[in-house]
Amino acid sequence: MRIERSSILMYLSLAAAYALVAYCTIRVIRITEDVTEIWIANALLLGVMMHRKPREAPLLLLAGAVGSLVADVLVDETNVQAVVYTAASMAEVAFAYTTLRLLRIGPSTVPSERDFFLGVPAAILSAPAVSAAIAAAWAVGQSKSDFLTAFVNWWTGGVVGMIALLPAIWTGSLPGLRQTVIGRGAVEFWAWMLAVAAIAIGATFYFAQPFIIIVLPLLIVAYRMGVFRNTLINFVAIIATMTAAVFIRFSGLQVPASDYLAQLGIGQLGFYCAISVLG
Repeated sequence: MRIERSSILMYLSLAAAYALVAYCTIRVIRITEDVTEIWIANALLLGVMMHRKPREAPLLLLAGAVGSLVADVLVDETNVQAVVYTAASMAEVAFAYTTLRLLRIGPSTVPSERDFFLGVPAAILSAPAVSAAIAAAWAVGQSKSDFLTAFVNWWTGGVVGMIALLPAIWTGSLPGLRQTVIGRGAVEFWAWMLAVAAIAIGATFYFAQPFIIIVLPLLIVAYRMGVFRNTLINFVAIIATMTAAVFIRFSGLQVPASDYLAQLGIGQLGFYCAISVLG
């Protein structure tokens, strides 16, 4: 099979993007000494694969695997562990991709009810369980954790990552992105993005259950701006919430939500926020 120069550049760019996202995520995990709060690298890879032709899938998976290995090496993972984690992530993406193709579900600016109710269980809920099972089995073999705890931690991070990023890639396009950020209506989009981020951070600081407060402005955004712009602002809401939670927990700052965050955990907060945003 002849590979065009532009395709090679795309594969290299995808590998670099996966490595960068994975590396930054792992560094945050190391700093916070917490479980995988959010893992968006697999959502990035899956979203790109769904926009490309099926015959490119093996090379796209290979690019993702290279990016994963590079990230693991940069954070000083052991060689065997890097291979296991890479295999787990690629198995998750391959499972989601194959399932979505078999169900004939593909990217769309306005997904149908069928695509939503079949795609969410397949790509968002089921696929992360594949990588979670592999990672949990490895953790048990290395006597690092019991199977259930490792499984839930890994699965939660995968689900949050899929909910946070996949819808934006799924419903988006480069022309649509340009129109959103610099085209007609861009001022309103940026205003709502800043407003939602501010509301998410404020709700996380001052309310023990911030999810309803975060979701309310998103309902207005969804009504006014459509699916793609809403998914971008959803992503900002999740990241803003988790960033605020990390800051509160590790800065020693005492706010009304401090005790709640200490009891709940950042990973669980991200999961609940992602589920709320999905609704």
